[in-house]
Amino acid sequence: VTTETTNPNFNNASYKTIQPKCVLEGARVTVANRLAEHGDDWSKTFARFNSGTYNNQWMVVDYKQYDEYFHQILPGFLTVLEQIPGKVHYEDQTKILLNTSYWASYNIPYYTDIFEAMGMPEMVSKYGEFFTHDGNPRARIFRRDQSRVKDVDTMTKLMRYNDYKNDPLSRCNCTPPYSGLNGISARGDLNPPDGKYPFKELGFFLGGGTDMKLTSIGLTRTGDMLAFRAISGPTFDPLPPFRWSTAFNSSSVSHLVLRPKPTMHSVPFYAALCWSFALVMVHPLSCVCAEAASDTCEDTDVAEIYVTYDVSSDHFEVKDVSDEYTAAYARFKNCINSTGFAYLSITTVNDYTYRLNSSVQAYAAGLAEGYITRELISLHYQNTVGTFCQPKTRKCRAVETFLRENLDWVTSNVEANSDDQYWYQVRLFYEQFRGLQDGYTGKPGRISMDVDDVFGLYLMQIQYEIPDIEKAVVGRDSSEPPQGHCSVLIKLLPGNDGIKDVLMAHDTWTTYDNMLRVLKLYDFYFHKSPAATEPALGRSWAVSSYPGVLTSLDDFYVLSSAMVTTETTNPIFNDALYKHIQPKCVLEGVRVTVANRLAEDGDDWSETFARFNSGTYNNQWMVVDYKQYDEYFHQILPGFLTVLEQIPGKVHHEDVTEKLINTSYWASYNIPYFQDIFEAMGLPDMVSKFGDYFTHDGTPRAKIFRRDHPKVKDVESMTRLMRYNDFMNDPLSRCNCTPPYSGDLGISARNDLNLPNGSYPFKYLQFNLEGGTDMKLTSIGLTRTGDMLAFRAISGPTFDPLPPFRWSTAFNSSSRSHLGQPDLWNFGPIWFNGTF
Repeated sequence: VTTETTNPNFNNASYKTIQPKCVLEGARVTVANRLAEHGDDWSKTFARFNSGTYNNQWMVVDYKQYDEYFHQILPGFLTVLEQIPGKVHYEDQTKILLNTSYWASYNIPYYTDIFEAMGMPEMVSKYGEFFTHDGNPRARIFRRDQSRVKDVDTMTKLMRYNDYKNDPLSRCNCTPPYSGLNGISARGDLNPPDGKYPFKELGFFLGGGTDMKLTSIGLTRTGDMLAFRAISGPTFDPLPPFRWSTAFNSSSVSHLVLRPKPTMHSVPFYAALCWSFALVMVHPLSCVCAEAASDTCEDTDVAEIYVTYDVSSDHFEVKDVSDEYTAAYARFKNCINSTGFAYLSITTVNDYTYRLNSSVQAYAAGLAEGYITRELISLHYQNTVGTFCQPKTRKCRAVETFLRENLDWVTSNVEANSDDQYWYQVRLFYEQFRGLQDGYTGKPGRISMDVDDVFGLYLMQIQYEIPDIEKAVVGRDSSEPPQGHCSVLIKLLPGNDGIKDVLMAHDTWTTYDNMLRVLKLYDFYFHKSPAATEPALGRSWAVSSYPGVLTSLDDFYVLSSAMVTTETTNPIFNDALYKHIQPKCVLEGVRVTVANRLAEDGDDWSETFARFNSGTYNNQWMVVDYKQYDEYFHQILPGFLTVLEQIPGKVHHEDVTEKLINTSYWASYNIPYFQDIFEAMGLPDMVSKFGDYFTHDGTPRAKIFRRDHPKVKDVESMTRLMRYNDFMNDPLSRCNCTPPYSGDLGISARNDLNLPNGSYPFKYLQFNLEGGTDMKLTSIGLTRTGDMLAFRAISGPTFDPLPPFRWSTAFNSSSRSHLGQPDLWNFGPIWFNGTF
């Protein structure tokens, strides 16, 4: 990574060395960037034919000189070069970096010979420390604040820092006694035009810091992925955002085509094949300009709100602007009619000046989500669970009793184990949900775990757990066995010297009333426990979800722990298991949340998830730990793939990385893998009745995956396989049916295309308004470090060669509420990483 800051030249005599027989600075940068193998090589190349123009301090960081085994930087990691007309000076400064833990650059030469040659001593004698290397205001701010940098977000905060009116290090011999130039990111436009300043650089002008870029070892280490975080526009917060229409003397600076109010937020930006405020992804497989909100939903505004918390009054408030009390902020864009998805990003604040404990953050995050998505929440509730238990029956009263007893038991355990990290995370889930309830009603309250109505918004959190609870409290006659849903494929992609990538994809199968979708980024600073000082490893998620739901439900999570967790559901055919479902448990969605936040690896995730097993929403979980990919030898290591299967009363998990290596793929399709789980769920009896459909290796999807996985070469071919359904022509989609095939027998089901009057051996194969409703896909490059959380997604039932699903022509469409949904579902892929 090469970067620079400019050093001003106050020695006019040096300009005589600038002659036409030179290579101009930009061209020399280009040549050095292309040819150099390390920092010394870069410096020697750049120094040739010195033009003496655009004189900078260059910093060359060679991430190859990071030893990831011993976690040390090696000589040659940081080379610093300074150029003036007629001279270039460079040295390896890795030792200085090691000794101080940071290197800062701020337009004052570091090398004494350059400092003197540029005329800096005379400026020091006239104006004092502003022109010294160690006494300059930015030098002092960096020295004071660099120790606060703990992660990408705190680094971003420091690089955007400017509180010039309040920071004593921003003072100057000026009237007023400070300058907007004396911050890490300058704001010259905020200085009074009639102020008095010792030299013009401290006064008013329409200039200052106009962006921030940031990268890391994880984003650059191998050179396979070229990525950085970026923010555009002058810094703000606590300063007011810059606005051309109100800026003093704005007509003096041309600003054609610029946004009227560039209040931009941080975004990752990937390579340079596409440019605008859109995202470009680069990984070993492709470079794709993001087909996300800003590209395909251009006419839709982004809603933005801030939740503030006043500690003194214990009062939360939802506002349109940020202030010093901001605890969380949310951005929301409804692109359901354009892409099939809405987009939501929620970030909680963890600033330097006061600590917002995790409970405040959790409630504020829930409050923000409930408020900003309340219209979609109402529609989704009506579409899915709004008629549940209306009127209340004996079954309903039994379910309600179970849920209330469960909440009481959970609350008592949280109170009795207040310092335990497991119960602390359980508490945060319910406090976030309390905020969601209050945000939805528009009535901010106080932090608690109280659930107003177990058949209200809470029902959406446990939608897929309710059928198991029903059977536990009133028996099998309450409903038929649930159909297993979802398809997963994990695929190793071979390279010339090993495994070049590992793709992981998930299709949700569900009824079509569930197609109001929200892709979410949760970026929270929740701590592991009340006593912890660092955020939980899995504090941030990119997730496919639904309005008003705090988990995925699909499930598909890309985590800041560099893990991806996903599942397919296994149906229970053994009624005897339901006796193990008791109120003294932690429900499945809560256990997923706790495991996602706390776990460091697949085994840790499984052990955490297995605690207090509810036996509800029984799935095969796959935990892919991308940290267990060896980028030197291009191999996956033990612990890369952990598989867990849950039933009432039992959880079985194993590391199946070796099997993944041996077969090059892992597929999941609603049939248990572990023999003890297979037998306990009653599958042998189903095999005896209906044959191979209920066997692990003989079910149609198992055969299709086994036949077609070798065709997967990249993201596009993986997407095609995960959307595959050619049930009328594929012999593996045949069944003992009339007609002799079923839309259920594809990787992504289309049961709506089955004949309503067809003849099928069991209900799973027959007509229903259900099927595969999406596809999500991620890879090593998108998750390897945990700094970037991203995936590809497609919304809606699969099509091509099948006809797209359309509500207005679908048979019996009135039987499924679909308020707020598009009529026609023929959307293409988008990339999501929480920026829009």
